[in-house]
Amino acid sequence: MSSDQIHPDYIIIGGGSAGCVLAARLSANPHCHVVLLEAGGEDLNPLIHIPAGYIK
Repeated sequence: MSSDQIHPDYIIIGGGSAGCVLAARLSANPHCHVVLLEAGGEDLNPLIHIPAGYIK
C-alpha cells in the first residue's frame, strides 16, 4: 500500500441516484476530494444488468 493518504472533504454513504449526483456535483470542484461508499451485494441475478428488469 502507498504511504500517501487521502483526506476527503466529503464522505457520501450510499451510491444510489442521489448519492451519485451529489458526488458528481461535489467532485466538479478540482479542489474537493470526495469518497462515495456503497456496500452493494453480489449481482448474481441477471435482471440487475438489464435496466428494464428493474420493474419486474
